Amino acid sequence: MPFFGCLRSTLYPLKLNPKQREQLKRPRPILFCVIIGLFCSPWLVLFGIDTYLRQQQVQTNLQAKAFFAQVPIHTSNPAAEQIDRLGARLGLNPNVSYLSTIEPDVSAAKDFVAIEQLLNDFLHSQSGKVSGPLDPLPAELERYINLRQPIIDEMQTYLLNNEAPRWVMDSDRMTDPNYPPPGFFNIRSLQKLLLLSAMQAHQQGRVNDVANILEASWQLNKTITERSDLSSQVLVAVISAQRASLLRHFDQVPSHWQARLQQQSQAQPIMKGVVFETWLRYRIQQNAWIPAAVAGPDASGGEKIRAMLANRFSVQSYFKLASLKNTQAARRALEQLTGLNVCTTPQVVVEKRLFTIETDGRNKGAEDAFAAVIAKRWQTAGMRSLSLELSHHVLQLKAEAQASGSWPIHRVPIASEACPGAEWVYTLHDDGSMSFDFSHILLSPSAIPLRYRSSYLSPASETAQPPSEDSSS
Repeated sequence: MPFFGCLRSTLYPLKLNPKQREQLKRPRPILFCVIIGLFCSPWLVLFGIDTYLRQQQVQTNLQAKAFFAQVPIHTSNPAAEQIDRLGARLGLNPNVSYLSTIEPDVSAAKDFVAIEQLLNDFLHSQSGKVSGPLDPLPAELERYINLRQPIIDEMQTYLLNNEAPRWVMDSDRMTDPNYPPPGFFNIRSLQKLLLLSAMQAHQQGRVNDVANILEASWQLNKTITERSDLSSQVLVAVISAQRASLLRHFDQVPSHWQARLQQQSQAQPIMKGVVFETWLRYRIQQNAWIPAAVAGPDASGGEKIRAMLANRFSVQSYFKLASLKNTQAARRALEQLTGLNVCTTPQVVVEKRLFTIETDGRNKGAEDAFAAVIAKRWQTAGMRSLSLELSHHVLQLKAEAQASGSWPIHRVPIASEACPGAEWVYTLHDDGSMSFDFSHILLSPSAIPLRYRSSYLSPASETAQPPSEDSSS
């Protein structure tokens, strides 16, 4: 039986002839090398990874250091606390914690929550209008703004007569997972209320009040623009685009807004924030690594050798290299976007190009989520630049028309800086109305209208009411 045969062979050794015994004693160098190779290969791989990592990490660390050296450090000022206190009276939470606790007004908070969705919908619909006039404020928003106008006026006066509020920002502290950076949720809400107040003042013909409110909005946004983190830059981009869309429909906008809009259209705040987040993520991963083993000055030779071996053959080297390669891949992705034209390159094409970026030593490309998010932000930034360009040119046209008393008869097409090759085309129609259109048909859909229509010249008087415009596009 097989079992008993196996047992017998175990109890009684096999009988081998002299030739078989000689073969068993013969050395087998190939087998020995294979066994040694299998045992040593993981350590050789780790050694190779560590050697390559040391070469690549020096350059990347220098680049990261140079980048963060240019990032300004902000400290909070008294104006920031005052704005947070005024926001609390409107029921909004402060951006940061203060020694003297700021508690939002409970009743005001309920009132704001009750109108917040209507406020968002109304601002969205008005900023998307192709032609004026702007719609009257809904009755619920009218009641709210009249009730809270004293606090909004107080905030406006403070912003106009004091330094711009500045909240703390320290990129070194942002690597600490327990560090809570300012969220600026109340700033977005305050900006919405300022824009709503400006729309009400415009409908009532109070041109000077509109200019003051817009200036207060600019001051509130001023120091946030100087920040580098992505959340701040997204806030800046959203507010700037929405305010610019409304500016097209306001009368007698101060001339300095033309230069501001031109400057904003040339900037890419969202992409600036994406670059910062890429380097910040790399620094956070660096801080999460286990510190390298370091032998003390009085350590023995054996201790120094053990420390050296622990560093050179650490499994952590693989994860360090993966982090390094991902950072390099992200930087290459962002560099590729700088040469693309948002008007001629669809978002799906951008995503495919980002997919092909080599990372971690394999041609697996950037992760799908990363590529999709970056491509979407790149497209949104380009569309907002075009919207700011449109507002800049419309304000120029309206200023020229108000000075001469009529729309220009002819205007040479204006080249777009955001989309090289495209133009802004002005047309004066037989009925006295004018149109201002973007010459290029976008390959990717845009939620931001890139055209403007007007059939009247707004009067110079603050109290005069403009006639209705043809809202057809």
